[in-house]
Amino acid sequence: MRKKIVCILLSIVFAFGMTGCVLFEHNYEADYQQVIAEIRPITETRNNVPKKNDDGTPMLDADGNPMFDDQITFTPEKQVIYKSELISLANSQLSSLLQNNSGMTVQQGVERLYEQLILQKLVLTEAEYSIAFREIIWGMTEDNLVRKTVYNSIDTQLDTLRNDIREERGEETQDSAAEEEDDASTTYPVPGGEEPEDVRDTEKWEPSVDRYPGLYGDVDKISLDNQAMARFIQLLKDNVESDFRVTDEQKKEFDAEFKEMDNIINTKGMAYVYPYLGETKVVDWLLGTTVRNNLKLTLLQEFLTESATVSDAAVLDKFESLKAEQKTSYDGDYSAYKTAITSTSSTTPILYHPDSNYFYVKHVLIPFSDAQTAALKAYKEDKTHSKEEIEAYRKQLVNGIVAYAHKDGEDDKSREYTAEEIFNEIVGSMKRYEGNPAMAYLAEQKFEEFIFKFNTDPGIFNNAKGYSLPYKLADGETDTYMAEFAAGARKMYETLEVGSVLDEMVITDYGVHVMYFASKTKTGFVNIRDTETPGSSKTYFDIIKEMQETSLQNTRFTEWQQTRIAYYDKLSADDVPESERVIVRYTKRFDDLYKD
Repeated sequence: MRKKIVCILLSIVFAFGMTGCVLFEHNYEADYQQVIAEIRPITETRNNVPKKNDDGTPMLDADGNPMFDDQITFTPEKQVIYKSELISLANSQLSSLLQNNSGMTVQQGVERLYEQLILQKLVLTEAEYSIAFREIIWGMTEDNLVRKTVYNSIDTQLDTLRNDIREERGEETQDSAAEEEDDASTTYPVPGGEEPEDVRDTEKWEPSVDRYPGLYGDVDKISLDNQAMARFIQLLKDNVESDFRVTDEQKKEFDAEFKEMDNIINTKGMAYVYPYLGETKVVDWLLGTTVRNNLKLTLLQEFLTESATVSDAAVLDKFESLKAEQKTSYDGDYSAYKTAITSTSSTTPILYHPDSNYFYVKHVLIPFSDAQTAALKAYKEDKTHSKEEIEAYRKQLVNGIVAYAHKDGEDDKSREYTAEEIFNEIVGSMKRYEGNPAMAYLAEQKFEEFIFKFNTDPGIFNNAKGYSLPYKLADGETDTYMAEFAAGARKMYETLEVGSVLDEMVITDYGVHVMYFASKTKTGFVNIRDTETPGSSKTYFDIIKEMQETSLQNTRFTEWQQTRIAYYDKLSADDVPESERVIVRYTKRFDDLYKD
């Protein structure tokens, strides 16, 4: 699985508007367009560069000998940084930067962000060199990953536009269906995460028909999808019109693409604009370039840090030090333990438990439809209905749930399921593992299969341990989960063994939950050779080793950046004639951002 760059240089930012506090506003077009830095190209030549296949393996001649290019010369494109880029970055990051660095002035903050932009351009240039000289392989696999990520960004924007329309109508907004990991390419994750890196794509990826907005659903859904797509197309046009970087040549190309979109709408329908978007230069301009650059940075980091490993002794030392730290921390402050065990983002494993109060559950969520959710909300808001009547009404809604199995990460609409059918399939299949602790490994693996087959809760996919809950609440403590969910979890804790499913539906405002007793904590320290969960093959040794290697890799990447920056700065020093400098800084062009 590809690593994420910790020292983030780029973020996938959709160009359509900005949210949050705007610190700097300029209404002068010429001011936005000022170039505040230039990165001038350096031509490099390398001899005897190995030829490589698309999978990165050496290309061999008829006799099985490696093949080489005698010489490759590469000159990257000149890069410029506009004042608008610095203003955009400052508006999104300067406030948090100043809050996290006590004593930092606005000028210092702006200058740091300015240097970050320069570093971004330099590292991307280094990635271009590595691709040109075949240190990094770029082929169909990488092109496909860019396309998948672009489509996820499109889906996210369409979700936002749908909610805008709902708000205008006075309707309740809906959670985004595209709230997934950055690299996800399907509505739901697929087992095993991403494909192994040694498996290369041989065909161009295309979005499945199920993703086309406006192609499926009732009249209201199709109408909403069509309106959102129409607004999306208009946003594309507005951004092209307002982006001063668009050349006359690009403008002609983009206008031709917009005409083709109109033609598709008139001849095939709005839904069929969706697959065309990924073929357009305008979407590539607004989205694809940034996505592509992010991937290049990731590939460069992998290339530069692939040899970063830690010894077994270092892993053992880290294990012992973490145990000592956690015991001191958690025994002295139980809230620290509570924060750690309920965190969904921490990468540091819990190696010490001051008590055995917490346990973990997993579930399959079979959701109510949007219409059912709205009906339930309206019923609850009618104050004439008692709690018992509301529960009965919600239970009755379960009979109308229509669900689908997932195939390749998408709803398989060739067959509809009721909630009861899914519940019976899961419970019936899991019965064989009940009451046998030795079967806990197989039980967890089987329930994971059902998660990927039927679940719609994004928080439980690839969630190794599941959701943590305390069996007994402390004085004044309240549950973070819905009351019915928490009650079902505690019933499992009291009556079932780890590896069992609750043999009754748990119904909340979200829908039906099929609940699984994943694991429970034991007072004291874990063993380094213990697995994190009963169904996992990954031990605490493996987890800590991976954590340390990730830290080492990011440290090495940061050190490499500093070395390369020093190299470029030397070529851009004050004693170097300006015409010969690689980095040319025009700092006076943005000093109005911090001067009174």
